[in-house]
Amino acid sequence: MVIIAHPNKLAPDGMVGVSELVDRCYMSTKNLIMARGCFDDTKGAVLVKSLAAKEPSALALDTYYKQYYLCLAAAAAAAATIK
Repeated sequence: MVIIAHPNKLAPDGMVGVSELVDRCYMSTKNLIMARGCFDDTKGAVLVKSLAAKEPSALALDTYYKQYYLCLAAAAAAAATIK
């Protein structure tokens, strides 16, 4: 298992950021820190649509895009690790 996170250690409001929490809570897991630019929800949407083109539910992705932008950004980051 690999955890992919962006490199911020602090959240904008001064709270602990995602990468800091990953470092603290998942020390035995491989952590991959990627630039924020790799988490591109537009690229993720294109990727998901191309992989699920034959699924009828994938055609409604545009309708629910705002609800799933974090998932789509994560899909783009995961795909970037493969390249």
